Amino acid sequence: THTLEILLDTTHKENKMLATTARITAVRTATRTPRVLSVLGGTRTFALGDKLASKERVEEDRYIKALEAERAALLKQKLREEEAARSEEEAAKYHAEYIEPLMADVDALLKENGDTVSPKALEALAKWKRGY
Repeated sequence: THTLEILLDTTHKENKMLATTARITAVRTATRTPRVLSVLGGTRTFALGDKLASKERVEEDRYIKALEAERAALLKQKLREEEAARSEEEAAKYHAEYIEPLMADVDALLKENGDTVSPKALEALAKWKRGY
């Protein structure tokens, strides 16, 4: 019985070692199977997965670049709109600060002499006086 226990224990250890070796060999074989040595000494892959993965990366890069371009265009449009609004505000502020007071002065001067001019002409005179 003692001999049988030693034999079973040894067999168990050998089975465990064989299972480990088989597992290691299977992993190594699975990772190296797609590659075959060529005549020139290099390696060549026959795996379709590599080609598909590279195509997927290219498509992802194209998609990401398209998204970035779209977002950049939206940002540029938004900046243009903000700049236009800012310039309109600045123009309105300039008109209120400088042109309207000059228009009032010219209008008052013309009324003293009994002359009248249209509002457009008053604005043109005020801009001319301001050098605008």
